[in-house]
Order: sequence, then structure tokens, then C-alpha cells
Amino acid sequence: MISDKQKEAAEELGVACFSWAEFASVGNLDGDLPPKQKTNTCMIIYTSGTRGKPKGVTLNNGAFIAEVLSMDKLLLEINKQGSEEDVYFSFLPLAHIFDQIIETYCVSQGSSIGFWEGDIRYLIKDLLVLKPTIFCGVPRELRQLTVTLSLIAIPPQPHHSQFKKIVKVANSRKLSHLFSEMICPFKD
Repeated sequence: MISDKQKEAAEELGVACFSWAEFASVGNLDGDLPPKQKTNTCMIIYTSGTRGKPKGVTLNNGAFIAEVLSMDKLLLEINKQGSEEDVYFSFLPLAHIFDQIIETYCVSQGSSIGFWEGDIRYLIKDLLVLKPTIFCGVPRELRQLTVTLSLIAIPPQPHHSQFKKIVKVANSRKLSHLFSEMICPFKD
């Protein structure tokens, strides 16, 4: 809640202020959305600063759509096509650009999306319940996942060794392709 004085000060700076009720009622108005251009900003991506200071980077509509559409090409590399039967297990942070691309692609294909509970102790249970056909991660997340899962004191079960094998194979293949400039869609 803002005071009338704060609202006036904001409006003097060209900032419109609305109550929640006013804001919600805008959705009931008839009106056309402005046309979108490929060069319009789609989103501002936060970079963690692994190669410098953290910052926001703009991504335009054209670049985002190109990434989403490229998923079909990558999947064809492994003779796969996204479909309504697919189930994506969203493990990356929702603000992660890779997760946003995969989720948008899955929605465009009519696929289902499941989200992990957020507690690493229940990750295997989440995977077993959801039975995903698509699981994406980035090397940092997969390394952390491997370390965390190895520290959890759970009696060995068949799916644990299978998961470790999958991570090991994916990691070694990804590393072998890293310097050869080959794409690795199955692991990407």
C-alpha cells in the first residue's frame, strides 16, 4: 500500500500507480496487444558472473524463439520429437534460461511439466513418481546433484546405481564433445 503522497510523487516521474483492483480490472478491458517484433526485449536474463560481475542481459523475442525452435533440430539428432506423451522434469531454477527454453518448448508440444519438491532428499522419489522422458541440467547442477545424492544416507536401491551410471555416461560423453565442437543434444 502506498500513500497518496507517494502516488503523486511517482506520477510526477511518469510512473503510473494502480491499486490491485484497478490492475486486475485492466484484464477485463477489450483491447489489442501491440504487435511484437523480433527485436523487442523478451526478458532480462540474470547472469551469475562466472566470467565477470553478475548482471542482467537482455534477450530479444527472435533469439528466444530461435532457441525454442532449435529444440526440434536437436531432438532429431537422437531420432526424437517432442510430443504430448513427453513429461519434462523441471529441476533447474525457474529463472534459468535453459529451463525457460525447455518449458516453452514442452508447452508448444503439449507435453507435461513436473516440478521437483525443492528438497534434494526427495529427488529420487520425485523422479520415480513423475517418470520423466525429459530431464535437463547444466554441468554445475549435475555435479552438485551427484555430490548431494552421494551424501544422502539411504540404503542402496537399484535406481540409485542406474542414476549414477546415467550421470557418469552423460558427463563423460559431454566432456568428450566439449572440445570437438560437436553438439551433444542427448545430454544438453
